[in-house]
This record gives sequence, C-alpha cells and structure tokens, in this order.
Amino acid sequence: MDKLQLPLFFFFSSKYSEHQFSSAESITLKELSEEQIKNMLTKMAPNQVNIELISQKIFNETDGIPQFLNAFIKQLLDEKVLSIENDQYIFLKTPEAISKQNFNIPPTIRQLSKQRLESLSNNQLILLKVLAVSGRALHINILLEIVEWEEEKTFDLLEGLIEERIIIQQKIGFDEYFSFTRRKLGEVLYEELQPNEQKKIHKELAVHLENLPLPSLAITQQIGEHYRAAEVASKAYS
Repeated sequence: MDKLQLPLFFFFSSKYSEHQFSSAESITLKELSEEQIKNMLTKMAPNQVNIELISQKIFNETDGIPQFLNAFIKQLLDEKVLSIENDQYIFLKTPEAISKQNFNIPPTIRQLSKQRLESLSNNQLILLKVLAVSGRALHINILLEIVEWEEEKTFDLLEGLIEERIIIQQKIGFDEYFSFTRRKLGEVLYEELQPNEQKKIHKELAVHLENLPLPSLAITQQIGEHYRAAEVASKAYS
C-alpha cells in the first residue's frame, strides 16, 4: 500500500466464512454520495479548483460504490490523470477536461459486473440487452414490443430484476420506464454483445421509436442515434 499510495481500501475475498478467522470483523461499505466524494477529493487535493466537476464525473463513473471508487482512483493514477507530489494528490488535467474524458471501464469493475451478469437467466439477459443498447430509460411499451412476450412473463422478469436491484422502475404519470440501477453494468453488457447483435437491437429500437405518435425532438434524436449505430445510413439523421 505504501508503494502504490492509494487513498482507499484494498479489497480481498475468501471462500471461507468470517467465523473461520480468529480476528475477523465485518465492515459494511456504504455507497458514497456525490457530496461525500467531493469532500474526499477536497482532502486529497485541497488546492484543486472546481473540484465539484471532478467529483461529479467520478460519481457518474462509479455510482459511489467503494470497490468501484478504489478501482477508478487507481485508474486515474495509472493514466497520469492524478499524481502524488509532496504527499498531496494533484490532478494533471483540468476539471473541464476530466469531466469530458471517456474512460475505459477498469478491469475490477468489468469483472464484478460480468460476475453479476453471469448469475442471471437467459430471459433476464434478453431484457437487459435491450436496456443496455437503449442506453437510457426505456418505456415499457417499447420493451414489450421488442421482446414480444406475454405481458405477465415480462413483468415477472422485470419484477425479479428490480428485487435484485439490477434495474429501477420510474413512473411519470401513467407511463413506466426501466433502466439500469448501475450504469456501468449496462455498459459492460453492451460491450459484451457481438456487433451484429448490437446493430440488430439498435435498429429495432429505432423502428419502434419511429412509430410513436408525435415523437418529441429528444425521441427524434434518439431515432437518428440508433439508426447510425445500426449503420442504416439512409435514416441516420440527427
């Protein structure tokens, strides 16, 4: 730890119960809020200006999960975005640049996400693939039209995913939307899809969104994005 000089915990796992160890203690690691991450960064880099831009980016990348935070901070160090000088952490890029940078998913986050996905059923994964390709909260009607299952079957699967805290349900008036609880889980699943499967679902989403009556400007932009991703050049308008 002294060599790496990491600001957070190392995490270890064991196949044995904690009762097998003479001095084991259970510690519940709670998710950090964006404000808590900001306070942590302020202590790490007290002279950094616009620290709220960096804390917002880190919160969006990690959802405040301690294991993810640990992996992401290490990634910032490895990629020379963050450095240590005179026992203080210094960001080597401006907050504006960090907030706009696209970071690769750290191996630790990818591994944890893949393990979570491997525990799910094939039908659960079919639903999640649609949400992953959507990249945003998706209306229940679009989801039902794409999977083409009986409503009862679909709602049972969705309820199970909600109970497992993999997805969340949002209600706006009479409309229901579903999205990933952890954005990174959706990103990992998307990257695991074969290109042809990505394109197929992108096209299906575009077709069903296009059939909506009086689509808003935001929906119209989504349609163009999905057609571009599906490589349907004639309909990839913006």
